[in-house]
Amino acid sequence: MCWQVWSRILGMIQRGSGLHFIYVDSMVTKWDYCEGKVLDQLHIHYNIGHLLTMEGDSVSPDGKYLVALNKLAIDRFNPVGPLHPQNHQLIDISGDKMQLLYDMPIPLGEPHYVVAIKADKLKPAVRYKSGWDSRTNKISPWKTRAGREKVVRKDGVVHVYGTVIRSHITPEIIEVEEGETVSIHLTNLERAEDETHGFAMYSQNVNLSIEPGKTVSATFVADKAGVYPYYCTEFCSALHLEMQGYLLVKPKGYVAKTGAKMTEGQKYTKADFDKQVKVNIDTQAIINSVVAFITAHNYKDFPEVVALVEDAFDQLGFAEESKKKSEGYAAKGDYQNATLWAGQHWQYQVKTADMGLRAKTFLEEHGAKKVEVKKAK
Repeated sequence: MCWQVWSRILGMIQRGSGLHFIYVDSMVTKWDYCEGKVLDQLHIHYNIGHLLTMEGDSVSPDGKYLVALNKLAIDRFNPVGPLHPQNHQLIDISGDKMQLLYDMPIPLGEPHYVVAIKADKLKPAVRYKSGWDSRTNKISPWKTRAGREKVVRKDGVVHVYGTVIRSHITPEIIEVEEGETVSIHLTNLERAEDETHGFAMYSQNVNLSIEPGKTVSATFVADKAGVYPYYCTEFCSALHLEMQGYLLVKPKGYVAKTGAKMTEGQKYTKADFDKQVKVNIDTQAIINSVVAFITAHNYKDFPEVVALVEDAFDQLGFAEESKKKSEGYAAKGDYQNATLWAGQHWQYQVKTADMGLRAKTFLEEHGAKKVEVKKAK
């Protein structure tokens, strides 16, 4: 009972209802309010402002730790300019004597009234449903799937239905005419946790953050002819720098000259195609081994793993589409497109493997148990 009273009093101290002299003395004082005496005092760095106890504002406080929200850092940390971090100090208050455990420099924070909550009570989403509009909290009408990117002119607006995924922004080239209104809609196809992409465009005041599954939009008027690069602003993979493209704004009324010929770039051969196919086969072997590990354990008892597995199979479905297109072009002897689609197949495989390995690691770290796998007859 005394401890419950003490925890509530700590909450009162945070709200400034008493013991202001502690600020001047730069210390935390531990009281026994049943006996009306001081149990312990601990000097902290400088000018304590408020206190934070673990879930101290709840009906079931967890009173093992306290954070001293100190006002000034002074000389505690290396100076980085006139604006210093605030110094928050973590204190163990569970024993007879309090112990200072850790200094925490917090930038740009006025240490005022804050609360603490146990991490196991937090159940945040780690990805959006594919094509999700976070502002309306529903599927976006501009949602785009892989391979279904397009440009549509409607009601005087050029709508670009695009996608982003390691390591491409599709489409890589957008052509409009000077003076047209352009509305770019991008869907992040990633399903792996924390695989955020960005989208910035030179000279058009466009800078977007696109979390996994999210669809975002930006509208502007292309009021000046020219070439405007766009690129991913989030370092997302080893091929991050491949995530770029260009907005081509043609002068109003421009007519292309006839007779001009495009010079074709790199030409892939059958040897290039065969090399990529071998990489894909080796990658699939890794995927198969991961799948075997996961299905040999009670992965369905772990919601986090179930979500990863579902997303991995979603990516593998995209991979199968790319594989069929690649094989179709190869059958026609078009090794240029066959190799490109084989590369896209591999991209989806990598994403599948990434989520599979995350799931495998989670099972290993959380004590998953082996289960009997029924063999097909």
